[in-house]
Amino acid sequence: KGRLVCVNHGVDVGRTVTYISNVGIARYVDFLDPLNRLDLLHEYQRADVVADQFIIGPGLTTWEALSTGKPVLVKANPELSTPLYDKDQPPLLDCASEKQIASQLARVSDSAYRKEVGEIGREWVLRNHSPQAVVSSIVTNSETALRQ
Repeated sequence: KGRLVCVNHGVDVGRTVTYISNVGIARYVDFLDPLNRLDLLHEYQRADVVADQFIIGPGLTTWEALSTGKPVLVKANPELSTPLYDKDQPPLLDCASEKQIASQLARVSDSAYRKEVGEIGREWVLRNHSPQAVVSSIVTNSETALRQ
């Protein structure tokens, strides 16, 4: 069976540990001490799926995990991403509710699906977060602001 690996970091760690214990899955969960950036990237590479925030939405974890070709479970939050990415929205596995989390977990149990979604995510990061894409966006936004 699968394992859940969590980093022992953040304001909700205590509640997470309690919840995991209460639902009886502690034997399937490993907690890692906080990691430096390189070690965290290696953990993403070892993972089948990465989970980010289910309340606020995508953070750095999302973009880094997508860059390693991993599908990401996260609250998609299109209110924040639409102005940034317009028609090229990030390929996220939306998890804004318990029902969505359960549904997405069922979907990512299929290794072919995970691979496909991971590849799409990596391609998206390269299109939207490569140095060329970032510089182009900065120049375009600056020129637009200066014309106003």
